[in-house]
Amino acid sequence: MPLISCPACDKQISDKAVSCPTCAHPMVPDAVRANNETAAPTPTTIEMTSKKYKGGQLLGVIGICVGLVAYIGVSPGAGSVVMLVSLLVYGASRIGGWWNNG
Repeated sequence: MPLISCPACDKQISDKAVSCPTCAHPMVPDAVRANNETAAPTPTTIEMTSKKYKGGQLLGVIGICVGLVAYIGVSPGAGSVVMLVSLLVYGASRIGGWWNNG
């Protein structure tokens, strides 16, 4: 498996790579390169989760941690409620990200 240079960032990558792992520049397959040197690379589609869902997950994890600290140190009742609500926020964000982005 010989190494070739990425045309975008000049890093050494495998000649079998579909895209550059450093800059994500799509690579033209060997069969296409042999037949047509000027062939345009096939576009790659990347699914991205919305920042709204990532923020909800982060808020849920932080809330679970705060609830755990409150449960241990201050008030077990309030800590339990905070952890439960945070767990619901985290779960809803995970499901929302999965549902909307496959």
